[in-house]
Amino acid sequence: MNTKTHVESARKAIKISIVAVIALLITVLVASSLMFSVHSGAESIPAKPGINLTAIMADATQNPGHSTAEGIKPINASVHNVFDSAAGDTATQIETLMTKLAGRTGAIETQLKALGARLEVLAASMESTRKHLPALESQIAGLVPQLEALKRRQQTLLALQQSLSRQLTSLTVTKQPNLHPTKHHLIKPPFTLAAIDLWDSHPYAVLERLGQVTRIPAGETWAGWRIGVIRYPDTVTVEHIHTGKVKEMKPHG
Repeated sequence: MNTKTHVESARKAIKISIVAVIALLITVLVASSLMFSVHSGAESIPAKPGINLTAIMADATQNPGHSTAEGIKPINASVHNVFDSAAGDTATQIETLMTKLAGRTGAIETQLKALGARLEVLAASMESTRKHLPALESQIAGLVPQLEALKRRQQTLLALQQSLSRQLTSLTVTKQPNLHPTKHHLIKPPFTLAAIDLWDSHPYAVLERLGQVTRIPAGETWAGWRIGVIRYPDTVTVEHIHTGKVKEMKPHG
């Protein structure tokens, strides 16, 4: 139903109400004219534009046989004009309000359509999530044992790391073995023992190298060899400072 139909219906309802009011008014006027005097009744009723109530009442008094309905006709017509004018103004206002309401209704319908579209999108998203939810729950349930296994493995690796750390701490550095032990016997002192002298009761080894003669006491080093025990007058023990090889020498003379 459009706005114009609403206005027409409102006008018809107003006209029906006006007719009912007019009928009631006519009844009251007739009863008043019979109960009170014509002149007092005429003076007490305010005149309306286009309605001469005094003349109507005087005519009714002077001509009792004259039809009351004939006298009421001008009143009825004037009342109809007044109420028709009021009904027209009211209908115009109602039409204006209905137009505004129609505009507001259109805007509300547009907003409702937008909200409905968003609700449909949300409903579709929720439905999709609901469909995938069992699969996600199954995957999570399958990951829980794996997580527990990883935790146990982590604890095992941590214990192994601590054990290796303790073992590493307890290890001691050992001396590297000689890679060429067979060559030690080839090492010889680059000098010869020329003699063993005794000075102030202290023995000295007289060593000769490349024609150079040097007197060395026990404990000193010469040409990479340390002089060890000097047994006057027979032998001198010498030790190689790098290999630790010990050799006993006798005077070559």
